[in-house]
Amino acid sequence: VLPMESQMRDKRQFPSVINAVYLLYGLLTISFGWAGYMAFGDQTKGSVSLNLDDGFVATSVKVSFSISIFLVFPVQYYPAFEVLERPLHARLGVAADPSSVRSRLSRYGFRAAVVFGTAL
Repeated sequence: VLPMESQMRDKRQFPSVINAVYLLYGLLTISFGWAGYMAFGDQTKGSVSLNLDDGFVATSVKVSFSISIFLVFPVQYYPAFEVLERPLHARLGVAADPSSVRSRLSRYGFRAAVVFGTAL
């Protein structure tokens, strides 16, 4: 949320934009839940993937869920990275130029270490 607000041209519009996004997300979530209930009725289990029969489709859905969780996991740390990288670069004496090789290596190394450390 913080990076989106910082990148907006008119920051005063941020509350209405974020409310619209959350409303759309809520409607999509309700729609998928309703579709799952309509498809499986009273036998609907807690996770829609548990309602699928064994086979290629069920396996591909479960693999897709796993991949999406794996890829989205680092995104939740982006605001923390924004806050922590400046002091880290200053302490290491790394140039603030984001295109320098040393800056990119320290930034990506720090991010990878945090993500892998929390995943363990």
